[in-house]
Amino acid sequence: MLSGAAQGTTWHVSVWSNSTIDTNDLQEKIEAEFQRIDKMMSNYRPDSVIEQFNRNQNHLAIEVGEEIVNLVNIARQVSQATDGCYDLTVRPLFDLWGFSKDVFNAPSETDIQNVIKKIGLNYLVSPTQTTLLKKTARIKC
Repeated sequence: MLSGAAQGTTWHVSVWSNSTIDTNDLQEKIEAEFQRIDKMMSNYRPDSVIEQFNRNQNHLAIEVGEEIVNLVNIARQVSQATDGCYDLTVRPLFDLWGFSKDVFNAPSETDIQNVIKKIGLNYLVSPTQTTLLKKTARIKC
């Protein structure tokens, strides 16, 4: 069994095969893939692509890569299929409640409603296959 840590949790892979597998090589490839994904989409790494996008305060299209744009498009489909129950842009609500900093805070109903008015996938646009654009600076993924 192969295992490791990634994205704040652990992973385990069991391999069954009739041929010989270089488990050290497989372990390295799995870890490299997790590191690639983490560098692209981690909300806990200030240098990740998505966090650089989140910090952007202007209304210009930002290069994020085709993989992230594809995931945003899938998120749109899931949001539509769930009548909006899934929303990729709820990060400002997480921040309001303090989940991002592990300092939990029950905000007022007014604060919650003010944030809800400023989130939503309708504020996130994919002008090209590799860029995202914010219609409002507060949008975060």
